[in-house]
Amino acid sequence: MSNSYFFSVRAAERITSKRVKRVSLWRNGAVLVHFKNGKINTIDPLNFQRDFVDFRQRQSREILLSRITPTLYACKSAAYEKVYSVVIEPERLRCSCKDWEIQLEEGLQRPCCKHCYAVLRDLGCSSLQDYLKLPF
Repeated sequence: MSNSYFFSVRAAERITSKRVKRVSLWRNGAVLVHFKNGKINTIDPLNFQRDFVDFRQRQSREILLSRITPTLYACKSAAYEKVYSVVIEPERLRCSCKDWEIQLEEGLQRPCCKHCYAVLRDLGCSSLQDYLKLPF
């Protein structure tokens, strides 16, 4: 997985509520955050994982959904005109957006973007794990 995608400056700023210059990942798994004020601190990698999910779940609340078929949704942001499709599959949800594609390229077996989280909520699931427990 790419460090820059999951351990990003923006994520570190959301986690710390401070201005961040850069983020670096050490071989031992420690995440060093270099702040714009010159200080350096470590952040638990689990905080980045939580932020990765929480950030997308928060963004998903702005998505307008239209169920086209039992297994296909059209998803539109309230702020943008672009419409993305989310396909419901037994083992995952598949979206046409760039975030979903990047997550797949980065090695995630079950990517989940804000559009997928919006569909999950419409299906009555609070997480991808809840969805995977549903009988098909």
